[in-house]
Amino acid sequence: MYSNVIDKLKTRPTAYTPNAQPFWEDAHISKHMLKAHLNPELDAASRNPRFMRESVRFIATLQPGGDLLDLGCGPGLYAELFSDAGFTVTGMDLSDRSIEYARTSARDKGKAITYVKQNYLSLAIEDAFDVITLIYCDFGVLAPDIRLRFLRKILRALRPGGRFIVDVFTQNAYKEFSEQRTITYEKSGFWSPEEYLCVKRGCLYGESVILEQYNVITAEAVQTYNIWNEMFTEETLSRVLGVAGFSDVSFYADVCGGQRSPMDKTLCAVATKA
Repeated sequence: MYSNVIDKLKTRPTAYTPNAQPFWEDAHISKHMLKAHLNPELDAASRNPRFMRESVRFIATLQPGGDLLDLGCGPGLYAELFSDAGFTVTGMDLSDRSIEYARTSARDKGKAITYVKQNYLSLAIEDAFDVITLIYCDFGVLAPDIRLRFLRKILRALRPGGRFIVDVFTQNAYKEFSEQRTITYEKSGFWSPEEYLCVKRGCLYGESVILEQYNVITAEAVQTYNIWNEMFTEETLSRVLGVAGFSDVSFYADVCGGQRSPMDKTLCAVATKA
């Protein structure tokens, strides 16, 4: 078992090597992810409440109402704010735990939000939405070929004139990332209810892709989780959106509509379907 860990740490995986098991479907890890989503003090799984409110206000100025699809909606924090802003909202997420929380919350608060438990990569809807959002830099996690197919599905799901709103990390975030290895011990924690060692390493690929790899070692097994992310510039993000078929793209510092500056660590694109 331990030789398996050594082998993993001696070599670098090919870029965008997937996980054997999506960690957000794990019963234990998903519980901790939901807790992180709901913690207003963290900017980890979800943005903080103030940022989310400002984001929704900005998006509502671009499109006052209409049908909105929130991809990767998690426990529905954004979806509820969009509903309050006058949108007819559909939230889509792969996590059973998050979707169940979102449905219960909407029902308890009397909000008419539709939640779909589905991998958003299998989106198969046409001409149904005025706005589609993919918020908190999930876009760069996808391999380039998957990313392009996904964008074309999003384009088909939008009505003419509809907008796709997405944010990504920039090269400034890449410059702050360093190759490293750390080892931590937990009696019980995020990755497992049992005691475990976590060997975390960071790897740089080319000039824009990073890997955060977590090797979780328990008494019984070793599980590796690869979290990829690509950083973008206005030029590279505009190019991939254009190849997918979007006709017009506007850029902001973030999904709050902030003015761009050379120090930005995030980049938001608002892409329109012709």
